[in-house]
Amino acid sequence: MEGDSISEARGLPGLTSQRGRQVTLTEEGRQFQIDIKQKKYQKDLKELKKGVDIIKRLEVAGEEENETLKEAYIQWKRTYIDLVQTSSELQGLLSEVDLQQHLSRHQDVMPELNTMKAEMEKKLEPTHKTQEVQPSVASSRCSVRSKISLLRLEDAQRRAELEARAAAAKKRLQMERQKQELQWKMQELELDTEREILKAKQGALLKFEEEEGMCAPGIPIQRSKEEEDAMRASELPVPKSKLEKQEASSKIAVPEQAKACKESETSNDPSPSTAADVLSSLVSVLKDQNKQSHLPLIEPGVFSGSIDKFPLWLKAFETYVEHRTSSPVERLHFLSRYTEGDAHSAIAGFLHLRTSDVYVKAKEKLVARYGNDFLIASSYLKRLREWSAVKSGDSKGLQRLADFLEHCHMASSAIPGMRALDDPHTIQMVLKKLPVYIADRWKRLVDSSVYGPTPHYPSFADFVQLVSTEGRIACGPVSSGAQSEESPPARNIRGKAHAFTSSHEKCEACGHRSEEQRATQQVTTARAVRRPCVICTEPHDVHTCKKFMALRLDERKEEVMKKRLCRGCLKPGHIWRDCRRRDKCDKCQMSHPTLLHDDKLMKTTASAGSHDKTSSGKQHGGDTQVKASSLQSTAQSTGDVGVSNCHTMIVPVKLYHENQPEQPIITYALLDPQSDASFVTEALCDVLQPESIEVELQLSTLNGRKIVRCSSVSGLVVESSEGGPAVDLPTLYSRHEIPADRELIPRRETCLKWPHLRQVAEKMPEYHADAEIGLLLGVNCPRIIKPREVIPGEEDDPWAVRTLLGWGIVGYVSEGEPTGCFYVGTGSPAIE
Repeated sequence: MEGDSISEARGLPGLTSQRGRQVTLTEEGRQFQIDIKQKKYQKDLKELKKGVDIIKRLEVAGEEENETLKEAYIQWKRTYIDLVQTSSELQGLLSEVDLQQHLSRHQDVMPELNTMKAEMEKKLEPTHKTQEVQPSVASSRCSVRSKISLLRLEDAQRRAELEARAAAAKKRLQMERQKQELQWKMQELELDTEREILKAKQGALLKFEEEEGMCAPGIPIQRSKEEEDAMRASELPVPKSKLEKQEASSKIAVPEQAKACKESETSNDPSPSTAADVLSSLVSVLKDQNKQSHLPLIEPGVFSGSIDKFPLWLKAFETYVEHRTSSPVERLHFLSRYTEGDAHSAIAGFLHLRTSDVYVKAKEKLVARYGNDFLIASSYLKRLREWSAVKSGDSKGLQRLADFLEHCHMASSAIPGMRALDDPHTIQMVLKKLPVYIADRWKRLVDSSVYGPTPHYPSFADFVQLVSTEGRIACGPVSSGAQSEESPPARNIRGKAHAFTSSHEKCEACGHRSEEQRATQQVTTARAVRRPCVICTEPHDVHTCKKFMALRLDERKEEVMKKRLCRGCLKPGHIWRDCRRRDKCDKCQMSHPTLLHDDKLMKTTASAGSHDKTSSGKQHGGDTQVKASSLQSTAQSTGDVGVSNCHTMIVPVKLYHENQPEQPIITYALLDPQSDASFVTEALCDVLQPESIEVELQLSTLNGRKIVRCSSVSGLVVESSEGGPAVDLPTLYSRHEIPADRELIPRRETCLKWPHLRQVAEKMPEYHADAEIGLLLGVNCPRIIKPREVIPGEEDDPWAVRTLLGWGIVGYVSEGEPTGCFYVGTGSPAIE
């Protein structure tokens, strides 16, 4: 009876009273009953475990036949029956989720309890048999009732478990069907959405074409194949869903709630407002795409191996190339296209591979070689160490340094190795390159930070902010106005220049060319363009050609005639009559190459020349000396080779491009106040790569006027070789060489020979044997050629002049009389 009542209670949402009336529990009542049953279940479980321990202790004590042990057996079995009954009642009250958890815990406990129960029944069996010899009616009835009750409880428990499992399986099947139904409905909704989007897109295209005038009336719109297929699919009837087929085959009834949900969801078509929003958004997207299509194409630059430029280049490459294609082969092709030099050579071997990871390996190699944080940080620090000192008044130089410091500060946030910039020694190193007034302000800032409420040394960010502020102030309107008054802008030279270089005119007139000048010219020519030999096509001059030197004199002359070479310099393109750079013979000191020297011809010429010289001396003795006085030769008959008896204003300078102040070149500048234009050699232009424009220049010299083709160069900056304010040069004109002898460069040892010049001996710049004369600065550079200090000496003594670029010496510095020039030629102009 008890088992039947339990099973009936299990299937109802409430309990059954003693009179058989169904009692419906509220949610609070059900929860109250669940709490009571759970406490009772836990209590019985603890008593069973405790009873097992008591029985084991009694068995160990040897009291198996004792009444105490038998009572313990009987009490444990009663508790076991209560536990099973409580579990059955609890199963009828729990929800599906809680029921599964309870059954799981109950099934874990029951095997051990059932084993213990079986052992106890075996131990109690002999006792029951002895009692059956003289059984009593009451005991037999009690035993039978207990067994029946126990069997009913076990049956009720198994029945409840099976019912719970069946209900859970049924509910699980129902949930799976609902889930599958929702998936199919989502697919149908996606198809409907795509159809609506296609319709809205067509309408947007029509509207856009009407607004832009791209589509004339009556012309059908050309659709793609995909759009036509989608339109045809949208016109087809919607097939019966898989859910309906499954329901028809299995005859399983779907819950009414799911059917209602299906009807409500299938009836929800896109509203007109939603379609209008989609239409407007598509129109805006198409307009944005049309605007973007008219923008210029953005490409990453070509990377050649500069470590400090690698991070920016890599970001640009990943943004504009890597993210737009997923093919490793295409990425590798573009990586090869946008690299050159050493960077391209590093990944050239990967171009032969076609594996999926070839691009990743090539990129990793570039990152390992040029993207190492330590290498990038070292590159930035090296540029800081090699940065030229910024002198007082150089506002643009200060601003360039401030910009580079800001670049370093921004890079330090992404490159861990650049945290060394916060080191006080690094800041002190940069501080030495700044003007004194900025260093004083930094000292005040350091003092206020170190001795402030929270003592600390200012960071590199504070230093960058200070330099940036000073650079902005230096380039402000007040400073710029003062600077413009001090150095007026360069005049616009419209194709005319007047160059008067007296020293070179004298030298060209008398035909004198020293060994050092010829060597310098050869080095300059070699730096500019190394032309092959016309005799053997090897990269050397004809003067050093072994094949040409091995020929006889008549064969050399025949080869010169055949190759149409000049007999004055052994170069093609002109004849001996028009040669302006004739070589000097080492044997006779005449104006012809040494390889064409003819002893027989020289003997005949010498005898005739001596007769002409004697007769002309008698007729024009006084006039020759007067003409030679106007053109003095710089050569001296006695003394060491390479030492001149005359000096002029030729000073060493640092020349660099305004965008690359960290890469200066040491060269000599000829300060010529007789020239209203400035010139630079083509060799320096090839190295510095300034902005240039091809122009025609009219040169006016002592030999007349002539139009020459050259390049107009801008963007160069010059400063003293020993440090000083930087000066932006005006427009320069490129020439093959600057016509000045190296013997004219002032030396320190010259100052020691004259008492009034000894005071500037230590101030004279050092002599640079490897530097060429690459600049000629005229009166269009007034800040540079203007004398700042002069030490005149006596009437005929040489004098010292200090300019913005340093000290120089002008005048005759030899104690002997200068050698007169008895040959006056109509040579080339100074800058030709």
